[in-house]
Amino acid sequence: MIQIVKSLLGVSDVEFNNELQIILTDDNKKVLSPDEIDVFKHLSKEYSANKQFPTEEVFLIKFPQYRQQLLEFEAFSIADLRYYRKQFITKHVNIYKSKILHRMATEAAINGVTPEMAEEIRKQASFEDEVQESNLSFRERYAKSIRDSTGLKTYIEQIDDQIGSITKGSVCTLAGFTGSFKTTWAVNMAVKNAIEGKNIAYISLEVTKEQLEYSILSLFSNDSRFGNAGYAPIEHQKIRQNKLLEDELNFLCDVLEPEYRKAVEPNLHILDESKFKTFSESEILDILYKLDDEKPLDAVFFDHAGLFAFKSPLYNSGNVGVAINKYVSFIRQISICFRKKDGESRGLASVLLAQTNRSGYREAAKSFRKLSMVNRPGDNKNKGLSILPEGYSLTALSDANELERCSSVVLAVFANDDMKASKQAYVQMLKTRYGSTVSPIPVAIDPEVYRFGGDATIDESTLSADLVDALSTSSINVSSAGTSITLDDDDIFGL
Repeated sequence: MIQIVKSLLGVSDVEFNNELQIILTDDNKKVLSPDEIDVFKHLSKEYSANKQFPTEEVFLIKFPQYRQQLLEFEAFSIADLRYYRKQFITKHVNIYKSKILHRMATEAAINGVTPEMAEEIRKQASFEDEVQESNLSFRERYAKSIRDSTGLKTYIEQIDDQIGSITKGSVCTLAGFTGSFKTTWAVNMAVKNAIEGKNIAYISLEVTKEQLEYSILSLFSNDSRFGNAGYAPIEHQKIRQNKLLEDELNFLCDVLEPEYRKAVEPNLHILDESKFKTFSESEILDILYKLDDEKPLDAVFFDHAGLFAFKSPLYNSGNVGVAINKYVSFIRQISICFRKKDGESRGLASVLLAQTNRSGYREAAKSFRKLSMVNRPGDNKNKGLSILPEGYSLTALSDANELERCSSVVLAVFANDDMKASKQAYVQMLKTRYGSTVSPIPVAIDPEVYRFGGDATIDESTLSADLVDALSTSSINVSSAGTSITLDDDDIFGL
């Protein structure tokens, strides 16, 4: 404890306070001694009041008993403090478990092992069957490699044909402007991959877990298994606004939700803002480690980059791009090496949502206007021309250059007001290390039930004449445009 205290004294850096707040989470306080809790709470209170920890002299006025111990230690850097903090808590957890097991062993010697005691022992002592790689044949090692490398599908056929999947060890940036269905696409990816058995954490800093579950339940209600049974999909706005009819409520409570809890929830862990206190890298890792301890994680969705930056102290100093780059680099690191065991590292597939900048949106919008003008009904001048929309370019992410540099795959989605009204969007793949890029292709969307693409991919020839005419005459509306950290609700609250 004293070496942690020594590292905090006199410091004003918020990252050091983040480490202290992790120590003081409810779960960790269970394993600390009363004296340790007293010291750490005092330091936290002082930082809250002064935005700085007390100096050593001030600290010793209240805790003079630690004077000699403080002289024996050197202060940690933030990187060393993060590592030591983890070791400190792990040691206390092991001591705590040992005490519980010793107490139960004493009781068992007297009264025997009760079912309740057996269950508690199971919780406190976990053992894993370790695979001995040296005993595996080449075929077995190859099969294991295939299983380990299988990643996330995007459920856009043309994209999945090129990349196969978003594999562990890689970062996929999913970009788009305000209200362009970034979150809708990401949630569709997360839910469908979870149904196929992938264990996924979805970190949502924009929408609460409850609100996001409303959208997921609406999406899930569109599953063919319910349609074949005679149930109609439920709009997420009706759930959110408490406007369900009696038969819809019965469907939701008696059929839909139980099936969701069984088929989706065990593999999809939604973490909203309430799960975090500091938003530091250490806290994010600790929360993901706890999920991984229960069942190994395959992927993490981060929604979205701008909001993570907003939580950073760098944001307040005006270094928005630097703040985003810091989180992107961290996400890349944990994607490549999330955890190590027995000399082997294990990665994650990471999907990071990001908002495109204003100029990038303008350029993309212009290319779609050119397309619509060529196909405009009654326009004989351009008959026979074939123009593919260029859509977004990588410069739309220029506010944070790490987004492009650290990503193995960069996807983008575009939808203006006329496209939304016609229930369609355009998706493209701007970058990939696994094949060829994919030019903008139209996909069907259904905002009412939160559906995006999948089997709903549409052909460009199905665009109605009215839509083509509307696209060619509409202005490019960027009045609500922001930078890459604009705080938008990404269509969850009712397109």
